[in-house]
Amino acid sequence: MKVATLCLLIITSLLLSGCADLSGSGGRNVAKRAGTPAKSLLTAAESFLNPIDLDHQHNDLSLHNLSNHAEFVGRVPVGGDGMPAGGEGEIDVVGDYAYVAIFNFGFAIVDLKDPANPKVVGRGQIPLPAAGPFGHYTADLKVDKTGGWVFLALELSPYAGMLIFDARDKTNIKLAGFWASPGKLLGCHMIEYAEIGGQEYVFCAPLDAAIYVGLLSPATVAPAREVATVARWVPAHPLWAAYVANGPQTGVAATVLSGHDDMTFQPDPLTNKPTLFVSMWGLGVWFVDISIPAAPVTLGGWIGGGAKLFAGNIHTTMAFKSENRRIVIAIPEVARPPAMFVIDATDFSNPKLLSEWTALPSFKNAAGTDVSGKFSMHNFQIVNGHVYIAMYHGGIWVIDVHNETAQKAPQPVASYLPHEPRADGRPYEVGAWDVVVWKGYTLTADSNGGFYVLHRAEDPAGDASYASFA
Repeated sequence: MKVATLCLLIITSLLLSGCADLSGSGGRNVAKRAGTPAKSLLTAAESFLNPIDLDHQHNDLSLHNLSNHAEFVGRVPVGGDGMPAGGEGEIDVVGDYAYVAIFNFGFAIVDLKDPANPKVVGRGQIPLPAAGPFGHYTADLKVDKTGGWVFLALELSPYAGMLIFDARDKTNIKLAGFWASPGKLLGCHMIEYAEIGGQEYVFCAPLDAAIYVGLLSPATVAPAREVATVARWVPAHPLWAAYVANGPQTGVAATVLSGHDDMTFQPDPLTNKPTLFVSMWGLGVWFVDISIPAAPVTLGGWIGGGAKLFAGNIHTTMAFKSENRRIVIAIPEVARPPAMFVIDATDFSNPKLLSEWTALPSFKNAAGTDVSGKFSMHNFQIVNGHVYIAMYHGGIWVIDVHNETAQKAPQPVASYLPHEPRADGRPYEVGAWDVVVWKGYTLTADSNGGFYVLHRAEDPAGDASYASFA
């Protein structure tokens, strides 16, 4: 396949798209097309070029064919034996398999053993005969450590809750259980899975201002598995009480409806205790000790303290250890402007903002229209002090926050704009929804174009230790 060459207009020094050298001769901005093996790698000394052009035409595929310090490795397109139609959502990885949520369908399992030729080997479809006005909103999933059990969130549906699938035979996936929505509002927007104290738990984040904890029945009772709701967490904390009383959302608005609650389960990077880092949309970030899942303990929170750009909509939060400090990254969705917050939460009770980062100083196009939503940040992962971000129409970005200097002034070091044609031939609207790092490769789900395997130039391809926890 011949590789097309493109040039993007230079808008400002920060909005510099430049010319993509697709032949590799220049060593910068190499964007590989499907079927082309990854060859050239870029060095850290070469500059980062901002790929966002607020005024480009979505029906021009060439304007979506640009990368910095990253290159195409493999792809599973939509249709045929590839990804089911509907749009890719969240990704989880176990071993050499990626599990990808598919809107209005269910999920697909992708074999990654040959990263240049990923293949769909299994599909789990929602066995429901009817959909609500929003269809079947199946944006999130989680997988147990064996890869044999898949937990699929179902929101905005008459059947809202969480579906459990038996995927021990990836070619014959079966429905194995259902957790009817434990929340007050329209099901689980996001779910988490954890093994704590020798038992398995699932967590549901609905649109109401709470997180629900479910105890999962053992796999020994398969093929059927059940969930017993054992806790409902809300932020029992002075900061929460003050916010409910005095914040922009007060009373019922603050205590009943939060918006898109999300959460990240991870061992705390300093104490190793089981912890939830909860994103409560307009209600900020909360740190929750779930060492005893049936009795969660609120450790602290952050509701925009010290930030000039905080406007709510916090969507994803997670933490990492840096120089014996606990650094928390929080990212909003469809915020104006899209901003990443870097927070020192070494003391959970007194988190301090270190920096606010945006890809551009303004997201108004030449006509003066705010197009922040198209370039919204969404899900991310942190590996080796680098934040890998899915940025919707902005593609995949990697931001360096590895030490205190970088945390106070984060720097982009790589990007990739998924660019393969849509199967339906419609104008190309990149929708990078999720990103996961696996064995030194970067996996992303483009909600319109399929499943991509990418490689950042400085990452150790094939190194199993260089991975996020998805």
